[in-house]
Amino acid sequence: MKRNTITALRLLLIALLLLGLTNLLRTRSEQRAAEQAAGAAAEAAGLDKLPLPKEESDPVAAALLATDLAALREVNPDVVGWISIPDTPVNYPLLQRDSNEYYLDRTWQGTYNPNGSIFLEKECAADLSDFNTIVYGHNMVSDAMFGTLDSYQNADYLAAHPCVYLRTDTGVWRYRVFAAYEATLQDACYRLGITTRSAKEEALRRIQSTNPLDTGLWPGFEDQILTLSTCTNNRRSRRFVVISVLEEVVAAEGAEGSPLDGAAGKPSF
Repeated sequence: MKRNTITALRLLLIALLLLGLTNLLRTRSEQRAAEQAAGAAAEAAGLDKLPLPKEESDPVAAALLATDLAALREVNPDVVGWISIPDTPVNYPLLQRDSNEYYLDRTWQGTYNPNGSIFLEKECAADLSDFNTIVYGHNMVSDAMFGTLDSYQNADYLAAHPCVYLRTDTGVWRYRVFAAYEATLQDACYRLGITTRSAKEEALRRIQSTNPLDTGLWPGFEDQILTLSTCTNNRRSRRFVVISVLEEVVAAEGAEGSPLDGAAGKPSF
């Protein structure tokens, strides 16, 4: 009887080890597939490697202006732009669909992958004209997608990666990070459709009251903000957010106007 029990335990242990190995191999295979999809997107868009930003100029914006969004849309018409944080893994197509669930487990090419894609909140304007634009992505252990956002809790990381770039049909939108913290789904940074001065000021006040970062940036009601949102290892109702304020829009050649109506490059702060 004792021998049978030991044999059964050994078989169970072997089965568990095999199951763990199978899951590990599947996860690595899915990660490789996600990396290949991201690499294919960068190659199609002409963004294999981005330069680092410099104070006297912005070579990142210049490089992003060359993004071939049309080539990406030939593969997937849901592509609304490109998102990049220089010298980080964040360098992906930006997608939008009428469902916030669709790209949770699909690559930008539409194939199944638990890494998902980076996508714009379905209620946000694709031209980035809203007061608060929200972008979602998974917090992957491999650091893929938005897996490095929580690094903004570190002052040195913030200093090395101060800007978020979005490339759309109108040009390159450069945002400067001013807040990063763990938020609930009821946080002010998730509010949509904010149009009045008082509502904007209240949202910014609530964000700054929760924000542990000391960046010296205090956006006003006339500014526009970008919220990057990812999951946390804590309760499902909590997210980690990195919030930045629009600093400049570099217009694309041939673009017909800007949602800022000439205010680009003149933030209130």
